[in-house]
Amino acid sequence: TGRPKGAILTFRNDQFANPAGLVDFIASQPRTTKLRPDHKLVFQRKWETADARLSGARQLVRALAKIARKTKVAA
Repeated sequence: TGRPKGAILTFRNDQFANPAGLVDFIASQPRTTKLRPDHKLVFQRKWETADARLSGARQLVRALAKIARKTKVAA
């Protein structure tokens, strides 16, 4: 059914609360997740239905929120 679709996210003021966590998240999915030079996060998935797109978007936002809440403990 053509190219995979997914989501493109932007971050408020081009900032993310846990940049290192975001880099780890992107690195863990090198074929499907990329950060573009314009700071937009591209998340490629093949969501066939509107319900699948909604569910996938929810999962993505939850994963990013969890990453954003994590803070590194200084050693």
